[in-house]
Amino acid sequence: MADKGERINLLLAFCIVVLLLSIFLGGLDKGFVAAIFVTIYMFPAYISQSRGHPQLRSITNLNFFLGWTFFGWVAALVWATSEFDQSKRKERITDVLKDPELKNNWNEFKSGMKEAGREWKKTIKDISEEISKDK
Repeated sequence: MADKGERINLLLAFCIVVLLLSIFLGGLDKGFVAAIFVTIYMFPAYISQSRGHPQLRSITNLNFFLGWTFFGWVAALVWATSEFDQSKRKERITDVLKDPELKNNWNEFKSGMKEAGREWKKTIKDISEEISKDK
């Protein structure tokens, strides 16, 4: 199942597709319908990507080129949902973001930036006090 970040990204991508298709097709209603069609059409590719399927490119190609036939779309969907060796699972962006070392580095970066901000505030305050003393 997709986590919250993936769902938000999917929703944003869907909104962008709706807007672009609306511009090209000349109306929000037409763009929305076309975006729904594209979403349903590419659903097997999304499933394989969200599962980290090792055959992601092949499934996406099958879906893209033969998905217009009902057989091609069903074949891509079945392939995307099929079991596979988890040791061959492809890493996804959201997997990288869950890395504890990355979180620790991010927390260190944030605390360092907060400290730098405090130092800048102190420096600016000192400079403004010196300017006010000179006047």
